[in-house]
Amino acid sequence: QHGEDLIVRDLKTGAKPGDEFQLATYSVGINEVYKIQPNKLEYFMSKTGTIIDHPLMGWSKEKVSSMFTELETNIKEGRFEPKPSQSNCRFCDVSDSCEFRWRN
Repeated sequence: QHGEDLIVRDLKTGAKPGDEFQLATYSVGINEVYKIQPNKLEYFMSKTGTIIDHPLMGWSKEKVSSMFTELETNIKEGRFEPKPSQSNCRFCDVSDSCEFRWRN
């Protein structure tokens, strides 16, 4: 907490911020556990030491829960849709043997 702001800060080690789902998950989780609604979201970029503000997105508990339910169903059913891209494949442990991997 900083002054009147309750800040959700996602620490990033890469060069770019992640998608907002992670911030939404943290925000909903804090609200569920502590009954406090964060009013500021941001990424801390550890490589540069900079902070990037992210607007409040309005993700509901139901929407976040739905995303996790879908993920769990896909894992249980062995359904993994490939999403090849330069950034996704760069960090994938099996990209060297993947038929879908990003190729320049």
